[in-house]
Amino acid sequence: MATKFLDGFVSNAEAEARSTLSSVTIWRRSKAGTFPKRVKITARRVGYRRAEFEAWLVDPQNWRQSEVRCVRCREGSRRSSSGT
Repeated sequence: MATKFLDGFVSNAEAEARSTLSSVTIWRRSKAGTFPKRVKITARRVGYRRAEFEAWLVDPQNWRQSEVRCVRCREGSRRSSSGT
């Protein structure tokens, strides 16, 4: 069952291998919003959401984190506006 849960994530090692970027470059791009953000999976494990990582692989030059967050921001604003 845990394996199915982890299938939705990409490990750091897999991200480095598939992207051919170093861990430092991935970290810098993630901070800049041009690479998917790391997600804390457990207390001692981090990774990347597989869907975001796969989308980044399709077009790494034009991928932006803000495009992914946009949907979440809109959902959050709907919740807050309906509560007031």
